[in-house]
Amino acid sequence: MTVLTYGNRCFSAADTEVRIAAQEAVVTPYDRDPGCPERDLKQIEHSATVRFTEAGDYRILVRGIDASTRSSINLVGDTVVVVRTVTIR
Repeated sequence: MTVLTYGNRCFSAADTEVRIAAQEAVVTPYDRDPGCPERDLKQIEHSATVRFTEAGDYRILVRGIDASTRSSINLVGDTVVVVRTVTIR
C-alpha cells in the first residue's frame, strides 16, 4: 500500500512500520525532518506491504501526526488514525 505524508521540501521518507496482529494491521510512516525553515509543502510517499494470510475481514489503521495541532504545550501534535476495512477472499 502507499501512504502519503506532508512536509516541507527538506523532509524525506524514513521508515514505515507495519505491525500485524490478529485481524488488524497498524501502519506508521515516519519522516526525516532536518529542521530547515522552508514552508513549501510537498507530498512524501511511503510504501508498505501488508499481508494477511487467510480469508476474512481485516482492519488497516494508518497512524500519523496532525501538525496543525502543534503548540508550545503540544510540541509533536495530536495522533491521527485513519481506519479502513478490507475483505480478503
